[in-house]
Amino acid sequence: RRDVLVLTPWLAPIVWEGTFSRDILNAQYLQQNLVTGVVTFAVEKYWFFIEGFMRSANKFFLAGHPVNFYLFTDNPKKISRLQMGPENHLFVIPLQNDSRCQDISRSRMAIISSHIQSQFQHEVDYLYSMDIDIQLLAHIGVEVIDALVATISSWRVTPQQENK
Repeated sequence: RRDVLVLTPWLAPIVWEGTFSRDILNAQYLQQNLVTGVVTFAVEKYWFFIEGFMRSANKFFLAGHPVNFYLFTDNPKKISRLQMGPENHLFVIPLQNDSRCQDISRSRMAIISSHIQSQFQHEVDYLYSMDIDIQLLAHIGVEVIDALVATISSWRVTPQQENK
């Protein structure tokens, strides 16, 4: 593709639809027998987003590949029975009831780090953190699997059209 940038100014690759072969990447990923993890938090009013997030992530995030979803919440009883894909698993991890939403927002990375050391490192090969109040609208495949990845806004990487 010539209509998009494929490298950032700091030489990190940018993945766009049409710049890779999904079939080749899927075959390579399946051969490695990898499991990917997704961490998300649903605290206080954010319980409302659980079903929409889980439905969309289960459908679009690494569809056909094993994904462990780790849902941290201060009220596990509010989690309804969610239908998961056959290769996916949902783990509900309780947070202390006395934790306030603001405290958890500030300490998310510490919570994730602690669970990486005690649990996640033994269960998944790659780990992603996503906000619970998003819904995935299209396929996100193994093209996003790497040691260090991030998302950036399209306005940062789309070439500006010259005025003629």
